[in-house]
Formats: sequence, C-alpha cells, structure tokens
Amino acid sequence: MNLDPLLNYIPKLDWINDMSSRVRKGEIWQHSAFVTYYVLLTAFPLVVGIINWLQQFEQGLAAPVWFVYRIAPYPLAEQIIQDMVQIYESSNVGVLLVATISTVWTVSWTMASTLMGLNRAYGVKQRKNIVVLRILAFLLTFVFATWITLIVFVINGMTTSSLGRWTLFLPLTFVTFGMLYYLVPNVIQRVRNVIPGALFSTAALLVAIIGYRLFLNQLPEDSTFFTMTGSFMVLLALLQKMSLAILAGGSINATFMQMQEGHIGEKNENSKFVRFLKKIGLTRLLEVKRTQ
Repeated sequence: MNLDPLLNYIPKLDWINDMSSRVRKGEIWQHSAFVTYYVLLTAFPLVVGIINWLQQFEQGLAAPVWFVYRIAPYPLAEQIIQDMVQIYESSNVGVLLVATISTVWTVSWTMASTLMGLNRAYGVKQRKNIVVLRILAFLLTFVFATWITLIVFVINGMTTSSLGRWTLFLPLTFVTFGMLYYLVPNVIQRVRNVIPGALFSTAALLVAIIGYRLFLNQLPEDSTFFTMTGSFMVLLALLQKMSLAILAGGSINATFMQMQEGHIGEKNENSKFVRFLKKIGLTRLLEVKRTQ
C-alpha cells in the first residue's frame, strides 16, 4: 500500500527541530541566568530610587503598596511596607542620586545581558564595537524605563478595578515584548516578525503571575520563615524561567523568520543607531580615544 499521498497532507514539523536547535546553540539557559542575576542586583536600588522619586514629587506610596500586596504574602508584605515608609520619610537628595545612578548602571547591565542573550537566541553575531554596545544598552534602558513608567501611569490613571487593569495590562505587555524583540537584537526585521515571540512571552508572563498567586494562597500565614523563604525561592525561580521564556521568544521569532523569508539579516553598522552616532561624530571620537 502506497502511503506517500497521505503523508503529503501531514504538516511538516521541521520548524520544531529548527527551534530546539536554536535554543541549544544559543545557550539561552545560561544567558537567562545572567539576566536573572542582574535583575536581582537591580531590585534594591530600583525600589529605593522609586520611593525617593515619589517623595520628591510629593506622591504617596499607594501604587507601590498595591504592587507589594500582590507579589508578597501578607506578613512579608506588611514588613516590606513598613520599610518602604521608613525610606520614604527619610528620603533626601543624596540617597536619591546614589539610588538613581546605581539603578541606571545595573539596569543597563541587565539590558546588555538581554541584548547579548537575544543575539544568541536569534543566531546572529554580537556587535563588534563594545563601546557602541554599552551606549546602546544605556539608551535602551532609558527608552524602556520611560515606556514602563508611562504604562504604570496609564493603568493607574484610567481604571481602578482588577478587570480594567488586566484589560490594559495584557495588550500593553504584548506591545512591550514586541518593542523588546524589535529594538534590542542585532537583527533586521519587520514588525510582523516579532509577533510570535511577543505572544509567547506574554502568555508565559500570564502563566507565571497566575501560578505565583496560586502558590501564595497556599502559604501558611502564621509561619514567617517558611513564608519568606518559600516566596523568595519561587519568585527567584519564576524570574529565571521568565528570562528563559523571553530569550526563547527570540528563538521562536528567528525560526518563523527563517521559514518565511529564508534568511536573518544583521544590522551591524547599518542600524539607525550606529548611523546616528556616525552622523554626530561620536564613533570617530571614540575610535580616536581608543587608539591613544
């Protein structure tokens, strides 16, 4: 019996093998650990900086308190909020400057490690000029910091209900991941090319949030030690898995791009960012300093 005509109707699954191969070659597990490390390194100065900026602008702690109650179990959340109030009341310009500089520095390293991880996930080379890489990481840090701050103000300003927050949060998260895949890696791509990875990362984040909330509901409220250690370990694991999902989203985008367009082009010196640096003469100045 000849089964060839029937087999022709069975969809080919070569893209799965291609995707798994990209994941292995890209070493995204190792890079996700680097991203997680820098995220944890950023957490403390970021929180201190946010609280000090709220105090400088005479804003209350309502938004941070709402957030803490949703990521920490009740006894731990109460202690964190007490510490936040103390930081808020003792805020000064010196602490603000130190926290801001530390946050920008550590977040830029987080962005740089994400950039390098996404390049490996896409299977493209890293940028040759390390100075350009660092400048790009700093610039992307400010871009995404501004964008996320805008998202927070939009969500808090437009609705106070949980349903309304989720309705705004999901599409804005999808757009954020789309921007990440479009702007960060050293890849020439169209907007449609980032949709698969953005959908995957948004779904992964949604699953992580739901799973973490379900876990918090199972923690005993009368055991501070197990509540603190359990929530921290699970949150740490979720951060690593979320970093892994973001990098895996890059591999997904690269797989579908290879299937649809047959190649993955690199920006390198042709990117708008590098052309802008050349136009203002910054790259020439940097090259002169490096040769001296």
